[in-house]
Amino acid sequence: MTKFVSAFSIAVLTLFTGCSSAPTAPTATESPTAQSRAQVEWGDYAHSVKVDVDELTDIRDCGGLQAAFDIAYKNDETTRTRVGHGNAKLMEYIDEAMKIADCY
Repeated sequence: MTKFVSAFSIAVLTLFTGCSSAPTAPTATESPTAQSRAQVEWGDYAHSVKVDVDELTDIRDCGGLQAAFDIAYKNDETTRTRVGHGNAKLMEYIDEAMKIADCY
């Protein structure tokens, strides 16, 4: 799993460019559905970012999802400087993934 997270980390570090607005997220008692998930502008990211987050969700890898969230958080300012907005929607998507994976 370390190699997977490392490869994911490299993709995230080099290819973050920002996110778009999204509808209101579900309440804490609701599990996000595909239709209500944060609407990330996936075209601004490497294809592997969404694939990796979704795979981590499917296998319920809470540590990997947390690592992905931490990377997005750490790169927020860089993304904001580069494209004018940060990674809030991507972090929201990963947070929803952690809920779907029963991480909390």
